[in-house]
Amino acid sequence: MKLIEEYLTRDDAEMAQDCDAVLIRGNCLCDAENLKKFKSYGINWVFTRTVGYNHFDLQAAKKLGISIARVPNYSPFAVANLAFTLGENLVHHVAEASYEVHLGDFIMHPQYFATEFNRLTIGIFGAGKIGVAEAKLWDGIGYLHMIHFHLIMLSSTLILSLRMNCSKRAMLSLFMCHIFLKR
Repeated sequence: MKLIEEYLTRDDAEMAQDCDAVLIRGNCLCDAENLKKFKSYGINWVFTRTVGYNHFDLQAAKKLGISIARVPNYSPFAVANLAFTLGENLVHHVAEASYEVHLGDFIMHPQYFATEFNRLTIGIFGAGKIGVAEAKLWDGIGYLHMIHFHLIMLSSTLILSLRMNCSKRAMLSLFMCHIFLKR
């Protein structure tokens, strides 16, 4: 077994020589060129630890007879919990305050004062399993407003229980976000 810390690129694909399979991460390049190299090394399996597979050239893999395997799904609650925790950290300025403490600055700077969660507008892009799990977490702490995309995918019961409030302006400002917090 070889553990390579760097992301897979065209320049380091030869490190896979003498291996039976390759396990890559989402930022690795698994295009036709790298897959051809793998095949020439006798590698017939490439695995990824991600749900997504857009970093693979699937047509090239099929043509070369290389099997691609991925994680079929993650627990939506595990992903939602992480996003929720990161959101809390943003609101409370945990990273900035921790850095200042690390430097020996124990002053509570005015910009670190947090907004109460019930005064936030929460936006979640997508209404799949992860988005719904995330919405339930924010709903549980009493946010003021929630903006959720793809409302058609939500049941009417869930829409009612999540107290939806959505404006066109807010939707336009969120088009690239998974989650946002607004004071």
